[in-house]
Amino acid sequence: MKLLIFVLAAFAAIQTTTSDSYGENALARYSVPAILEYNKDGLEKTTEDICPGYGLRVENVTEKVQKCLSEVDFGSQTLCSATRRAVYECALPITSLLDECLPAQSKRIPTIVVKMIGSAVDYLCKANGEHIVEYLNPCFRNVTKQSETCIKKFTDKFDEIDRTKKYPTAQAMCEFYESFRSCLEGHLETSCAHPITRESFLQFYDQLLEVCRSENLKKNDSKASLHKKYRTSMLHN
Repeated sequence: MKLLIFVLAAFAAIQTTTSDSYGENALARYSVPAILEYNKDGLEKTTEDICPGYGLRVENVTEKVQKCLSEVDFGSQTLCSATRRAVYECALPITSLLDECLPAQSKRIPTIVVKMIGSAVDYLCKANGEHIVEYLNPCFRNVTKQSETCIKKFTDKFDEIDRTKKYPTAQAMCEFYESFRSCLEGHLETSCAHPITRESFLQFYDQLLEVCRSENLKKNDSKASLHKKYRTSMLHN
């Protein structure tokens, strides 16, 4: 969970950019750096938990993200274009840091998470109004036995990772998200009566899964595993 929170934290406030008015564009431009500054200590601790010895480098990373975001021109570009640039370019300092410190089998996870954020932006930019408005439907937040089961499945998985510090391969992460789809679908069937509501949320989730489905994860994870075995054998010879 901490790994995903770290990657997502820099872009949480981009969700405020829901129109092309100057005021909201300004909010998009300046709120993310403010959130980063406010949460710097928390990000340092999270980074240190994920990558021992790297926590003190967070300040430099957040400065790079802030500088990148300040250079995104939300005024002259379309909102979607500016947000895409903010996601893909300004995430690089974060993904580079994690790529440097994570074990070989987990190095692709931060990049895939950023691609998922970008894919979500693309989907929301192309979605029609009928589907967009459904994301405000309160039925999704209904607490049922089904939803509690889903949430527990999700939190148990990340609690296990936090506890054992055994970070998964990108393939294992994507397989978990794929398996979680049926849980989400069951919750929607139980909680949301309108088919358009269910369709909207599932299409959004499928858009995120499409990133996993388009990655050649088995091949690349096999390479990472072989590389790890090679390094281990060299150390013992």
